Amino acid sequence: MKPRRRAERIVAVAAVTSILWAVTATTVVPWCSITVSTDEGLRDAVETMPPGSTICLQPGAYEAGFTVRQSVTIRGVGAAGEVVLRAGGEPDTPVIDLQPLYRETMLVRLENLTVTGASGGEGYGEQRGDHGLFVDRDVHLLLRNVICSGNGGAGVYLEEEATLNAYECTFSDAMYGVLLAGRCAARLVECTVSETVMGVGVPEGGQLYLADCTISGNTEYGALLVGGQAMIDRCEFADNAWGLVIGAPYGLPASLEMIDSTVAGSEHVGVALLSSSCLDSGPPEGAAALVSGEWNSIPGPEVEGGNAGGALCPAWPDPLWPEEFLRD
Repeated sequence: MKPRRRAERIVAVAAVTSILWAVTATTVVPWCSITVSTDEGLRDAVETMPPGSTICLQPGAYEAGFTVRQSVTIRGVGAAGEVVLRAGGEPDTPVIDLQPLYRETMLVRLENLTVTGASGGEGYGEQRGDHGLFVDRDVHLLLRNVICSGNGGAGVYLEEEATLNAYECTFSDAMYGVLLAGRCAARLVECTVSETVMGVGVPEGGQLYLADCTISGNTEYGALLVGGQAMIDRCEFADNAWGLVIGAPYGLPASLEMIDSTVAGSEHVGVALLSSSCLDSGPPEGAAALVSGEWNSIPGPEVEGGNAGGALCPAWPDPLWPEEFLRD
């Protein structure tokens, strides 16, 4: 590996993508404006506290199913598993619906929580109430030490122009771990996405950054990038049906920067182009994409624990793959 080139490449990508992140990991809200311990207390605080308040929750299980319409921090007192937010009794309602009033920009922080119980209807998580967290446009969501598990649709569903920053979070047991349904942006750092159908989905040209994440045990794709931009740094994709699939159908440009990451144990191909020549279904002519990166470990079936359908599709040394994309 060439450390200098790798550092330059990361700095360049960071400079280009820095405008995506409306919230940062260093922003800390250390106090509690109010501490609650009941369902009624939580709902009342969400509805009546002024914008920018911090609502702290004592350990326990709370019935959620409410809508947040202004900037707020909701913080569990204790570990994520000790404060549980469950879907409420209203149909077609997410565990938390983040929907700004009058389309004003809204910043929401959720910390030390478990989000679970969105029912999920028929189809592929198409109803608002299927999702753990529904993030409407103009919402900037920061998650820290949050578990989104046991939701029928997506753990987190992002609408057009929403952003997500997630740190040390878990997304599991759902149709999708994180779904970017539009030209929105998500940044996941030290997160785990597992035991879903599609770990991370970017079906409509969003922007994705993954660093130090584990994407494992997903029954279709570890990650699917259809158009848009993705940077993947020091991540592990393990035991997914397809590790990572990228393509640019319908005229959507797609680019992938992948550095120092591992893709192994896939039932099919480790990293594949979205095309009928690589997948059972896909655009017949292949979907063009721009791929860059280096120092990735993506073994084929000849290596124990490798990807059963091959390391890459189209196979190495197709011009799609940079010369230094794989480790020697």
